[in-house]
Amino acid sequence: MKLFSTQHMLLSLLFVFCICLSGFTFAEKNAAIYKWTDSEGNIHYAARPGDKSAVKMNRLSKNFTPINNNDNAAEEKKKNREKMCLEANNTKKKYKSAPFLYREDKETKKQIRLTEQESKDAFLRIDKDISYWCNPQQEENTEEKQ
Repeated sequence: MKLFSTQHMLLSLLFVFCICLSGFTFAEKNAAIYKWTDSEGNIHYAARPGDKSAVKMNRLSKNFTPINNNDNAAEEKKKNREKMCLEANNTKKKYKSAPFLYREDKETKKQIRLTEQESKDAFLRIDKDISYWCNPQQEENTEEKQ
């Protein structure tokens, strides 16, 4: 007499497989995604926070909305914006007070003077940074477009 029929064995294996599969699916849905903006204004998404300003995102939402795990998230975000705004304004002051702007050559590590056009582009970039970091509505408008 057979203890288990082949059909019974297949059903048992299928049941175990389904349980294992549902566990992986559950783990995937609960995996955290973090969003942060680096010092150059680039937005990053990753499974691990890459910065102190990283915000845990809601993966089930269409737009990856932030999950407010603590009440200080908005305050921390505001402080980070103020800090980046101050840094951008200080950089612009340094640009204005310098007779010439320089960049470092990656290979030789020497300072190379920027051309007039490169200097203008640097001022445009810093003005763009100031506009972004010093205008709190700027981030909201950017997120709505995404």
